[in-house]
Amino acid sequence: MEESTKRFVLGSMADMPKLVEAELKDIISRRFFVKELEDAIAKSGQRVFLLTGLRGTGKTTALYQLFQLSDKDSVAYLSCDELLSRRISLEEAISAMDYIKKETVGMSKKFILLLDEITYLPKWDLKLKILRDKRPNFIIVATSSSAIPLKKSIELARRAYEMPIFPLSFREYLSLRYNIKISDELSNQIRKKMGKKSLEGEYLKVLSVTGNYNLFALYEEYVKSDMPPSLKLNERAYNDSINKIVKRTVYEDFSKYEKMETKMLTAAETLIKYLSTVPADAVKITTLSEVVGISKESVTKLLGAFELAMVIKGVEYKGRNRMFKKPKKWFFYSPSMRYVLASPVAGSAEIIGNLREDSVFGHLSQMSKNIFYSHEADFIADDMRIEVGKGKPAKKNTILFGMEETIEKDRIPIPLALLAV
Repeated sequence: MEESTKRFVLGSMADMPKLVEAELKDIISRRFFVKELEDAIAKSGQRVFLLTGLRGTGKTTALYQLFQLSDKDSVAYLSCDELLSRRISLEEAISAMDYIKKETVGMSKKFILLLDEITYLPKWDLKLKILRDKRPNFIIVATSSSAIPLKKSIELARRAYEMPIFPLSFREYLSLRYNIKISDELSNQIRKKMGKKSLEGEYLKVLSVTGNYNLFALYEEYVKSDMPPSLKLNERAYNDSINKIVKRTVYEDFSKYEKMETKMLTAAETLIKYLSTVPADAVKITTLSEVVGISKESVTKLLGAFELAMVIKGVEYKGRNRMFKKPKKWFFYSPSMRYVLASPVAGSAEIIGNLREDSVFGHLSQMSKNIFYSHEADFIADDMRIEVGKGKPAKKNTILFGMEETIEKDRIPIPLALLAV
């Protein structure tokens, strides 16, 4: 082991507390998933945790917060892009930790290793597997800007706990931006009673917490600013940040991890911008092929890549005795990403319905792993059939998420429904 490696690792371990303090000085609250991650580390029995999610959802910040919450003698943070730039392997860095700690870390007692940008390192997933197998008390939490390589890993498919990181939920947005705290207890009550009993009592409790703020106005703001950068950027800077996330996803991630050529990358940008302007149920592979000017096979490949990157999600049709397979409905995980991409060519009135459906889809994704659509409902999540819209008539055995204050067993305001997450 070279002395330069020891000095680098020792310096990183010594400087990390001050760096974390500086990075988190303006961040008052943690994202909800950080607590979920803490609980998973403590109770799940897994020892490799992969944080997957769209760029800009706060994965690196979560590592800093996890470091801050941990015993400093049993945690270390490494930036793997910096390891690569210094030509230090992960094995060398960990050997340096052993030397500094005067023991084999993660062998006899718990040690948490936080690895940011893990996919910068060659054969990263094999190396994590070996570390997991050889050090029984080593806990590894790894992130990457792109979700693609983490989701494609074969080596860790059954050995890692994958935690998908979504854009801000409406409840998180209220908490982080306005310090409006909807308690876990109230949120759980909304979730348990949804579609079974009237939520009028819960709605009154929510209104008492929001005070002078208008819940519907807050929701309309939220769907245009649901990514963490909105908490510190003005509207123009936020829009720029979203456009940069899209471009980096296409021109860096698709190029690197999907090995796409320039023509396909240009087509990908055209495709995602077009998808942002059309309703989820108006998307057919043939139409996309004609609009973008590439084959249907190439369109399918691009849609799959955007799914892996957690930009969009295709929802399957659920029905009986269909002679022909219905096309998927495509939703954005972040309604504000759709809004930013569509705004140059579509007015707010034209896409507001899409933004509402995206916001409902994003929250349902955190409640259920099985989401479908049908002729009768915009969404089917577990045993719930849900319609989304404004002024829609009631449907049998279907819950309407609307933009009216009317609250009945089968009719709930969208902002109230989203607080179930």
